[in-house]
Amino acid sequence: MSSTSPTDVARKLRRSGWKSAHPSDTASSSAQQSQTPTVISARAGDHLAIHKFLLDVFHGPSNSEFTAQLENPLYEPSDRLMVKHRKQIIGHVKLQHQQMHFGRQLIPMSNVSELATAPEYRQRAIGAALLQAAEQQIIQEGSFLGTLETNIPEFYRQHGWTVSRNHSFSTAAARNILSYVSADRLQHQQKSFGSPFATTPKKYNIRLWRHVEQEALVRLFHENTVDSYGPFKRSEDYWRWLFSRRGFERIYVAIDGPDKLQLNGSLKSIISYAVIRHGRIMEIMTSRGHEQAAQQLVERVCTDILEQEERPIRIDAPPGHPLHEFLQSAGGQYHHLENHNGIFAMMKLFDPLKFLEQLRDEINQRAQQVDLARPFELGLEIRGNWYQILFTPRSVKLVKGKSGRSHLRCDEPVLTQLLLGHLDVQQAVEQGILQASTRIALETAATIFPQLPLWQPPLDNSPA
Repeated sequence: MSSTSPTDVARKLRRSGWKSAHPSDTASSSAQQSQTPTVISARAGDHLAIHKFLLDVFHGPSNSEFTAQLENPLYEPSDRLMVKHRKQIIGHVKLQHQQMHFGRQLIPMSNVSELATAPEYRQRAIGAALLQAAEQQIIQEGSFLGTLETNIPEFYRQHGWTVSRNHSFSTAAARNILSYVSADRLQHQQKSFGSPFATTPKKYNIRLWRHVEQEALVRLFHENTVDSYGPFKRSEDYWRWLFSRRGFERIYVAIDGPDKLQLNGSLKSIISYAVIRHGRIMEIMTSRGHEQAAQQLVERVCTDILEQEERPIRIDAPPGHPLHEFLQSAGGQYHHLENHNGIFAMMKLFDPLKFLEQLRDEINQRAQQVDLARPFELGLEIRGNWYQILFTPRSVKLVKGKSGRSHLRCDEPVLTQLLLGHLDVQQAVEQGILQASTRIALETAATIFPQLPLWQPPLDNSPA
């Protein structure tokens, strides 16, 4: 990530029409500040005041979590933007710049969080000023995409943000899961009785993870996310920070074979892990071909939970993960929804057409999988401008052009949802938010803009 000084950020913000100043600049009158919020970049010396402000507004984060945020290897003080009245902080927003897996690509993105205004200074456009300044800094960092979670989606919709990711998790009673596993095991035993050719499910060694086994977790995470949609790229330093932050209670591992540390350091026998907090499996990764190990990890978690108290468990996993079906078989429920407890996951592509250009190879591959007849032109109208997605015999190109007979019409938020795989094309047409001129245009759109299992592991945002 590029290093940006507060002076550089201030210069960028002035060019974009926003007044900027260092925290020490106090020449502006209070009347001017009430009319035009002055957005400034934080310095290390502001951290104590920032934490006090956040405690006053949000009643958090805790001391340990705020300290952990400062220790994040991706963090820089200038990733926080503020508005001050005299020397008092009256507005704040935090950015975190990362890379996100999106199929075979790594997409530069930035997360927006802790956007707040002091109660006595609300209704003065401070939040809007902070958000616009944050977007300017995100673009400056080279990010295609902004992400956030919020309970006030209407505010962000006014600024071009859109819901582009569903919550995806399953819940079930721990006791019901154990009963289902026991009944299923008994059924296997009865089938195998007297049958020499019957197969017995493999039994894995399940135990708590040890710090010296970090390499195994890194390997399993990479195997499971390399071609996925949504998870962040984790560097070695970032992994160390996650472990030191301890936004979890315990980690279990499943071992294929005896419970012994590998002398060669490869730790290949560890084929699954589960990260737990308050009865919630926030992250579970398993090697291909060892799906039963994930179920046995869940069984162990349920057993340990029931030793403490009777409570349901929750498993966070991307759509289509086998554990969702497993919990449903045990009487549980799968939840795939935009709104969970009033919280929405929203995103903004700052240049959707540039992102579409970035996805040309993936779109070409999707078209090849259904043998789309070529050459073919699909028109696309955005902001009153016409573009064409050209399907040549070997590639896909995006050019400015006329509408053509087969074309699509939508606004930028809908195009964002299409590109990120959040929308079902047929439903979007039925709802009137996407217009397709011909059946061929509709079918082509459904092919090149499929729904995707966009999902982010909660561990990255689990506080200390």
